[in-house]
Amino acid sequence: MITDLGIQDFTMAAVATRAEVSVGGVYGRYPDKDALLYAVKDQALSDLANEIGQRLAEAEGTVEAVVDAYVTTLTRTLFGAERLYAFIFVHSADDERLRSRGFAFHQQIRSALVECLKALGVDDERAIATTYEIIVQSLLMRVISLGHLAPNSLPYEGFPSPDDYASSLVDYTSRILRAVTD
Repeated sequence: MITDLGIQDFTMAAVATRAEVSVGGVYGRYPDKDALLYAVKDQALSDLANEIGQRLAEAEGTVEAVVDAYVTTLTRTLFGAERLYAFIFVHSADDERLRSRGFAFHQQIRSALVECLKALGVDDERAIATTYEIIVQSLLMRVISLGHLAPNSLPYEGFPSPDDYASSLVDYTSRILRAVTD
């Protein structure tokens, strides 16, 4: 619903209508809207972290393949539901429980990347930290920006598509990692 309609139309009554249950049925499972929003965030972040782990496990044994799997998974997921993820990452700042869940997600997906890179011989902590920040922070800022726009609009002329941006991000961050392993 958040992806389709936006957060302004995400009400307990609208959820009940969409789920074809009574409003009391929704309140029977979630005591309030915040509890339901936490469940949405938790499920979305858990699914994304699991998908990242799976894609990294399937990646060929090169730095480029690992970075590509990581960036591609994040890009396809985030930009497949910009409004949802924009909400998840912006709303988190206002609530300690949601913020904590967001930081746990970051730790989980960072650890997955670090483990794969170290297994490939990348041991420069600074390069790994920089790579993670460049990838995640730039994609989060892009999804927040796009998630708050009207559908099918761009923030400015020449704004690269998510796939073009991801390709450049893979190239750039792979170069950083190669520079410390060559």
